[in-house]
Amino acid sequence: MGKRQKAKQKPKPVVLPSKNTFGWTPILALALSLLSIMILCHPAVFAFCRQKSLEFIIFYRNTYATKSTDKMMNFISGFLGKYGLAAGVVFSHIFLPIFRAQILIVTLAISVFTNTLIKMVVKDGRPFFINDEFSPDKCEFEYGFPSGHSQTAVTFYLTVLTLLFREYNIQRGKYITYFLVVFWCLTVGMTRITLGVHTLEQILVGFGIGLIVHIFTCHIYLEQLEAAFKGIETGRTPFFSKIFFMYISFDIIVIFLYNVNTTFLSNPPEWTKNIMSQCSNSNKYVSVDYESLNKQFSTSAKLGCY
Repeated sequence: MGKRQKAKQKPKPVVLPSKNTFGWTPILALALSLLSIMILCHPAVFAFCRQKSLEFIIFYRNTYATKSTDKMMNFISGFLGKYGLAAGVVFSHIFLPIFRAQILIVTLAISVFTNTLIKMVVKDGRPFFINDEFSPDKCEFEYGFPSGHSQTAVTFYLTVLTLLFREYNIQRGKYITYFLVVFWCLTVGMTRITLGVHTLEQILVGFGIGLIVHIFTCHIYLEQLEAAFKGIETGRTPFFSKIFFMYISFDIIVIFLYNVNTTFLSNPPEWTKNIMSQCSNSNKYVSVDYESLNKQFSTSAKLGCY
């Protein structure tokens, strides 16, 4: 008998699950998030939240805000800064398989893009853009609606928890942990109000949008994403080309909005006047649209590195 020729082993095709088994809890959370956003965006509710937020910010910043209180608020808010996110991403790559850690990266990328997209379409100013009766602790020059910190906090922490619970099949204390994390995310959002960089409706809508992004990527489409990323360790997944296309598409859309806004939709001149008079770092200010564009590019580049 001659030698048998070994047939080349072909990589098994990725089979997507026929149905999801995420239950009704995410659907209920999604419905409540959409309803809350609709209520907050109603002109009467929006105006009420804006007025009360500005009154509180002016009172707090001019009465109680000190360097020590601002330092504490920045410490809490800083967990969502570049170091906190970087540490969380590294943590996920240590305690999660690569294919699940990549789901976190994709979720964050979608969250950052949707935040920038809505900001550049709505073009809503931060409190110190529209009011000159107080000085914020730290000036951030991109648009304010919705809050990026609030949205990223919800997306990041809930996604990490969901992936860890799924990986290690944790059931005990799961809902209590979710509740504590949601409370923490709201706390992070509230610090942004005391620092004078966001109003209440900007925080709450950011919270709702972050929850929606999390539900779609980590509940409704989680099994599809896991199946698509399963071959990442062996290099047998073609999904990276789609992810690369997604990143490029995000950046192209933001560049398009930047050109439309700077050419046809100029911001009120009072914004620039207030920024120059109230911000110690106003020498770094170029324009609100430029800062939003720069935020998208810098964050997208950092996430792309992972």
